[in-house]
Amino acid sequence: DEFGPVVTGDGTLWFYSFRPPYREGRHYRADPPAFEAVALDTELPDPSAPTFVSYFYLTPDGRTALLEGRAEGRGRRDSDLYFACRGEDGRWSPVAPLAQLNTAFGEGGPALGTDGASLWFTSDRPSGDPDAGDANLWRVSTDALPVPCGS
Repeated sequence: DEFGPVVTGDGTLWFYSFRPPYREGRHYRADPPAFEAVALDTELPDPSAPTFVSYFYLTPDGRTALLEGRAEGRGRRDSDLYFACRGEDGRWSPVAPLAQLNTAFGEGGPALGTDGASLWFTSDRPSGDPDAGDANLWRVSTDALPVPCGS
């Protein structure tokens, strides 16, 4: 199973997969133009390994990762949003929660809007709309987010 494909500005394809021997899921990447050689990426932090699908988003410059991961101290199925930064040396920082967006409900599926000014994500938090259903899309401004990655 493969999930959440992301293509960075240099054309690198990133995705999450349940490939042997890592049946609990890991991040992979494939380089353009043919994408023939798929490689396990052990550097991108995964706040969910080895227990949960980690949907993620990478900025086009590949320096900021927005990740869905296991919510700390809550149920097995709850998720929260996290971020990590890639430094000039190519190494990723440890993941940090996007605490002002995370709630006691599940958040996931992060993606930046094309203008970079909005973060879209899913959440099953109450919306106040009785017709909205259990899980909805949410959008917030990136101005107030603590993501100091230079992206």
